[in-house]
Amino acid sequence: MNSPFVLDCDTGRDDALTIWLALSNQYPLKAVITSYGNVGVMKVTDNTLRVLDYANGKAIPVWQGAKQPIKPHRLYEDMVRPRQMASGNGLCDIELPGTTRPFEVKNAKERCKSLESLADENGALDYLIIGPATNFAEMVIADHQSLRKSVKKVFMMGGKFDALWDEMPGADFNIAADPYAVQTILDAGYHINFIPMNITWQVKIPVKDLPDLKTESPLGQMTKDLMIAHSKNFSQDTHFRFHDPVAMLSMMDETKFTPARISLQLNSEHDDFGRLLKGKGTTNSLLYEVSKSEIEQMLLLIKSTFFLEDCC
Repeated sequence: MNSPFVLDCDTGRDDALTIWLALSNQYPLKAVITSYGNVGVMKVTDNTLRVLDYANGKAIPVWQGAKQPIKPHRLYEDMVRPRQMASGNGLCDIELPGTTRPFEVKNAKERCKSLESLADENGALDYLIIGPATNFAEMVIADHQSLRKSVKKVFMMGGKFDALWDEMPGADFNIAADPYAVQTILDAGYHINFIPMNITWQVKIPVKDLPDLKTESPLGQMTKDLMIAHSKNFSQDTHFRFHDPVAMLSMMDETKFTPARISLQLNSEHDDFGRLLKGKGTTNSLLYEVSKSEIEQMLLLIKSTFFLEDCC
């Protein structure tokens, strides 16, 4: 991964694994911007600082961003707020060591200026959204011209298509948190590189195999503990799925993103409110598409980062 990037997240379990994966492999992560999502934004920020510091990421700045969607809507009330109430501390109730290092609360215009400074130092940035899209939408509204100079490409983990939607109808969490923010970004002319759940859903480890994962590092053990705690206490799924880490790994090969016409269902009374649709509308964006073997390679990379051997 050669392009410097900024991570926009709502740090819960797989956001944490994404940060640890980036630090462990020395990917050029330049800043983390926090958002409401899995828990409230203040707890997200605290989680982010703890996660970074646990893996020697104290040099990476953290900016606290949006605390709510750009406008009220029913999916926030029906999906996001209940998730926050049921998510414990956001990290599966595992308590990472505390931190006293400072962070900055930045409004949208201040975030734009900070991104401009980062881009001056590192070159134009990629911007990866693995939580709600609110932070980026706010910056589009606040200082579109500055943002255009600082951010080269926008990537977002979101979208649920075809058979996966039929199997699990309803907007995925990231888009459901703030569909109006996603539309704001698209309306501004940004070609979002979407990494849909159809891809991330496939990168997984069976829950029954988690206890057999072997590691000799504290970070690997903490990763294992987090995965087990999530699967035991916060999920009914038979697999642990690496949604957010896969979104980051997807940025490594931009040739796998294919042009697509994207539209978003914004009728809040519709059953499909928040649904990302492909092949409809006039908005040009891109969708990540890879083969089964490439999906397996991503899982192997994640495993080899944290664990000693491929045991499952």
